Amino acid sequence: MTSFVVPMRPLLKAVRPGSAPLVRRSLLDLPEVAFVSQGRAAISLALSLEGIGTGASVLIPAFHCDALRAAVRSVGADVDCFEIGEDLQISLESVLRAGRRTTKAVVLPHLFVVRQPPELFRALREQTNWIVIEDCAHSFFSPETGDQIGANGHYAVGSLSKFFPIGWGGVLASSERRIDLRLARAGPYRDLKLFANAIEAAASYGGLGPFSSSVQGLLAQISKIRGYRPTIIPADTRLEGANSRDFKEDVDLALLNRDAGRLAPAMAYRLARDGLRLARRQEVAAAIQDLISSLRPNEAPLRTTQPEFPPYVVPLILPDPKRQFARLRESGVPLYRWENSVRDVCRVADWYSTALVQLPCHESISPQQLEAVTQRILRVLE
Repeated sequence: MTSFVVPMRPLLKAVRPGSAPLVRRSLLDLPEVAFVSQGRAAISLALSLEGIGTGASVLIPAFHCDALRAAVRSVGADVDCFEIGEDLQISLESVLRAGRRTTKAVVLPHLFVVRQPPELFRALREQTNWIVIEDCAHSFFSPETGDQIGANGHYAVGSLSKFFPIGWGGVLASSERRIDLRLARAGPYRDLKLFANAIEAAASYGGLGPFSSSVQGLLAQISKIRGYRPTIIPADTRLEGANSRDFKEDVDLALLNRDAGRLAPAMAYRLARDGLRLARRQEVAAAIQDLISSLRPNEAPLRTTQPEFPPYVVPLILPDPKRQFARLRESGVPLYRWENSVRDVCRVADWYSTALVQLPCHESISPQQLEAVTQRILRVLE
């Protein structure tokens, strides 16, 4: 059995906000920004704006979350997949090789802490007539130097809930295309529910200090009386006739043509410029990356010790996923994986669909919580 020795001292220190600019570039700084119901809805709407639907095919990486595949199918288009590298980079050759006569669009995600190079987007736009969608679900913010995030494709998409304490909402943006959507208003009820959602999430993380447990108890009683599930758990939605395994995270068709309301955009604009909050998220991610580097010192893929932008999650490759994934879950480590990725298209995707797990790096994680998660991971991987 392989034994991993991890220096714990750097992980046990308090995670303090570092130096960061008070204003950080993000998807919200692009010329055209529309707030929609979900990140996956943003992909559907981008395809619809370009008239892409039945009879067309859209390229996505073989390693992907369920929501990406569901978003493409929600407009009636077929899904084709291309290969990715072990370092999560996407090559021009792999994308072009997967294209066919019916290909009308390609979705290029920035996967985890790995950014796809601007040259890839430029080459595809020069060599094809496809619509290029930059998927920024894992990369809402731009580094301090370099290209503006979301400005490389015809459209960019993102999710608010992945980076902010906002229960729903997605972003469809563009640096060159006018986004002319006719969306129904979400209404005041949705804004009120979003506010309750934010309070509930803050209480669950202990963000309300000594009032957290009381607020949690009160909200639980209200939910019980009204017969509702907790608001932080999304409603289970299904595409008509869809395979439930394929569409575990479906596009909510009831919300597809609705906006995000008024509160979600206001919260997003304010929080996107909170430099201390973003710096804390980066430092939590860096601490987790230190753990990964110590566990897998000879593992080249995904070894990034200092994320240059606030990431959504941090990836970890399990040496023995069949045994370790279940044990990590049972021990209470909050992690998941894209196990429903398309198989038999890409060797790396087949491997990562079981071996690559995602660890949260939310800025609300305390040093004590970070230590507890670290200890559990060590016990399983020893």
